[in-house]
Amino acid sequence: MISAMMPIAITAQKQLPQFLAKTHEKFKTPYISIILTSVCILIFTIQASFISALTISTITRLIVYATTCLALPVFRQRKDVPKAEFKVPFDVLASMLSLILVVWLLSNVDYKKEGLVLLIVAAIGLIIYFANQFFQQNVESKAVINSEETKENL
Repeated sequence: MISAMMPIAITAQKQLPQFLAKTHEKFKTPYISIILTSVCILIFTIQASFISALTISTITRLIVYATTCLALPVFRQRKDVPKAEFKVPFDVLASMLSLILVVWLLSNVDYKKEGLVLLIVAAIGLIIYFANQFFQQNVESKAVINSEETKENL
């Protein structure tokens, strides 16, 4: 379920197409995101070995964890965000040590086996991201032009 929730969180930041956040009227679940994620996982599972799937899953989770560890000190320094309600002793130090551990773990992976798959998935993700940004800018610029034309006509 976590993998289906990630697209929704990314969509909330307007970094993926908005249709991924659409929820089912009756069940209130993100059905498009769940279906799309399930299909992607099914295709990958059919084509990969268990060890390969395990390795890629671990690598992607480590990358997500690393970005979280990297974000903590950044958000602790920013003044334009709400004050942290929950603090742990040595939180930034633990975050940095975790980041060092993640980098060490990722440096010990045999990328000859899973590297190509990771690159392909990353490339597809970047294409979707940049296409969404391009189309979103076009829609926003057309909306601005239309609102300016409406003001002129009044």
